[in-house]
Parts: sequence; structure tokens; C-alpha cells
Amino acid sequence: MLARRVALNPAARRAFVAPCAPRARMYTSTPPPSLVSVLPFKHTPEEARGRLMQIGLAATASPMNILLSLGMRLFGADIEPIGRELGLASNLKLTEMKAAYYPVWVMDLLVQGKVTPTQGGKAMDASLALRGAHIPGNAFAPLSYISFQVAKVPKNELKEYNPREDLNQFGSGYEIIEVPFNVSPFGVLDSARRKVGHNCHVNDMRIDERDWKTNLAAAYPVMVPIYVAEFEFTPDSSDESSYSYRVVMHAGEEQLSECSINCQVPPKEMVGEQGESRYWLWTVPFVDTTSFVLPKAPFTGSGFRKTEPTSKVVNDAIIQWMAPMTDGDSVPPSPTLSVANNVELNWFDARIQRWMGEEAQQNQAFLDSADSVARFAQTMASFQEMGLPDGVDPVATVVRFGKREAGHKMVERTPRSKMMHEMETSLNEAMEEMETLKPQWLIEYEIDQETAAAQQKKKNNNKDSK
Repeated sequence: MLARRVALNPAARRAFVAPCAPRARMYTSTPPPSLVSVLPFKHTPEEARGRLMQIGLAATASPMNILLSLGMRLFGADIEPIGRELGLASNLKLTEMKAAYYPVWVMDLLVQGKVTPTQGGKAMDASLALRGAHIPGNAFAPLSYISFQVAKVPKNELKEYNPREDLNQFGSGYEIIEVPFNVSPFGVLDSARRKVGHNCHVNDMRIDERDWKTNLAAAYPVMVPIYVAEFEFTPDSSDESSYSYRVVMHAGEEQLSECSINCQVPPKEMVGEQGESRYWLWTVPFVDTTSFVLPKAPFTGSGFRKTEPTSKVVNDAIIQWMAPMTDGDSVPPSPTLSVANNVELNWFDARIQRWMGEEAQQNQAFLDSADSVARFAQTMASFQEMGLPDGVDPVATVVRFGKREAGHKMVERTPRSKMMHEMETSLNEAMEEMETLKPQWLIEYEIDQETAAAQQKKKNNNKDSK
């Protein structure tokens, strides 16, 4: 009945993706089916309902509801009717539940540049090699505040998106709603650059986005299976009015208990003055920071300042930007909304690729190599910056790993100068290997970009000469 009501009622469809900011365009273009990957639903609506109800009960903070939620967790969803017969959860009603395919961009990114200590000193190399960053593919709130992580999903579980089959996999009795792509991932990247600007400070380091070059950006469109449930809770106190809230479940994990859950933060009047919060109780990072190769806080006259790891500072800033804080009354729009309204989504962009395709594998190999080179270069730079008097060449104990090479011992005492020479040789070899791993599509794309830039420059010069 619910699926039929949603199918026949356009307003119900719009309510699913109702924005809390001006409306964005629903479609910029239709994606070629071969580009879009899809993750099948691993759980039926009946199975999902039990998990959503369990979380929905706990979110009310009502002792009796929490008791029933705990019982469902221990004994399964079948205990719910028994609990309700005993008078539990009489103040909570599941008013709506929908299954949907939500669009997500999985993005590989290699950005390299320099940072400058704010206390003075020379610029230092830095690198961000992001594997599987997540960008919402649709700008409508509140789902655009969620990172639907799919990077760890085995690629053999993905298949080519077929709307006719995938939207009807539960049969005629339950429709799956398709939420379309309307956000350009590269528009979001450009927006992030503008956000950083020319004078961004992180851990006593200044970042100017003009000093950073994007050496690889590839985006893979994926349709992610989710369930959205809406609950209505009527507090026991007659002084408090009823309120509604949403719970969202990622339905792509094999084990139901491992499916990630996002629950809406209760309103202020129900929990008191809670300060700033986000729309959702739990926020999953949009990027994996393990590939950040960023300098530590610079050395000052009194030593190193005690600061948070740079990767954590950057990750927190990304979360704050993509899922902004609210005072409980209103939520600032997601940055994806402006991108959806102002940047065309071009499905013919060479940087949009199949996540299951050969190009994605080439991108991963190139990123792995670039990440290793960046870490090696930073290690080498830290040795070079050791302040030693002229003529001093300390001896260090070097432990070698892997296959023994001719002329080298596995453990040997080596002068610093010799060690630095060997490191420089190894770094050059690694950089040469990285260049051989550069994907062919990226080489062709860079040539096309350079040609287009040259033609535009020539066109501008001709205009100026007239």
C-alpha cells in the first residue's frame, strides 16, 4: 500500500527529498547506463523495518521504548508485537517507510602542492591522495548531509545499473524510488578550492589553493540502497507536543547489524539546550584521511606546539563543510546545493568512469605509487632538515628489508651522506615508475586540456588585438 501511495502521489515523492533550501534542478542530463554501478539491496523491507524500529525506539529516550529496543536487539524483531501487547511503545508510530536508490560519487583524487609556515620559513611539500572519497550525488537535504560509505564494498558485488530491473527487485508490491544524480563532483571540488581560498590556516601552516595542482580526479557514480523511515513520537507528558523524526539505513551490508544507521537529532524542546549539533546524530567521514601526506606543525622557537594531527584537522573541516552544524532551528544548506544550481553535470567528462572498469584500477595503481613517493619524499626531507655543523657526517644503523642486494648487508653502519644519496636514487626511481603508471586516459585528458587552454588564449589575444 505504501509503495502504491508513493508511486501515485507526486507530492510523496517530493517529500522524500524535500530540501531545506531553494530547490535545485532534478536532472541535468541522463547518465549512460554503462557508467553507473549499483549495489543490490541485501535486506528486504520486512528485515529493514525491524532494524529501523529498533533504532527509532531507542531515539525517543523513553525508558519503556529503550527496553523494547533492547529486547528486539537480543531476541529479534518478532518480539515487537508482544511488547506492544504489554503496553510498550504505545507512544511511537512508524508513519512511513521507503526504499530508495541514492546516488553517490566515489572519488579518487590526487592533489599536491605546498604549505607555508605562518611563523616564517620555506614552503613545504604536501600531498593528498584520496581513495574513495564520498560526495552526495543529489543536493537535496537532509540526505545530502550523509556520507553513504561504499568504498569497502567488494567490487564483485556491484553490477551495471539497470533501472527496469533494480527498481523492481522486490516485485510489484513494493516500489524502490530512484533519486537522480544532479551534482557535479568536479563542481564540488572547485567549490572546495574556493572555500580554502588564498589564506587558509591549519596548524600554524598557511595554504593557498593556487599553490596546489590536481594531478588526478576521477569520479565513479554508484547507486546505494537505503531505507528511510519516518516516526511520530508522542511524549507521555501532556505539556510536550508530538514530533516526527527520520531514521536512514544503508542496506548494502551483508549483516543487518552492520548496516550503518543515521538518526535525526531530537528537537531542542525535547532534549533541552544542547548547543550546536548536526541534523543527524552520527556523521561518517566523507574522506579517508589515511592517504594525507601533510607536514606536521612547524617547529617554533620554543619547540613544537601541541596540536591535533593535521589530517584530523582537515577531516573535521571537510565534515563541517559537508554536514554543517545547526543550532537546532535551521540547517545551513549543503555545498552541493549551489553546485547543483550552477554547475552542469556533464556525463561525457572523461573523468567520470565506471567504478568496476579498467580505468579505475589504473587510477588506484597510480594513486598508490604517488602516495608512496610522497611519503618517501617527506621522510627524505626530514633527514635533510636536520641541522648539522659543516663537515659533520654522522653514521647511522640502516636495516634493509626485502631481498638482499649485491654489495649490501641487511644491517650495516652507513654514513648519513651515503644514506641520503641512496634515498635520492631510490626516490628518482620511484618517481620514474610512477610516471609509467600514469593512466592513458589521464595523459589524453591533460593534452586535451592544454590544447583547449591554448586555443582559448589565442582567441582572447585575437579579441584584444581588434
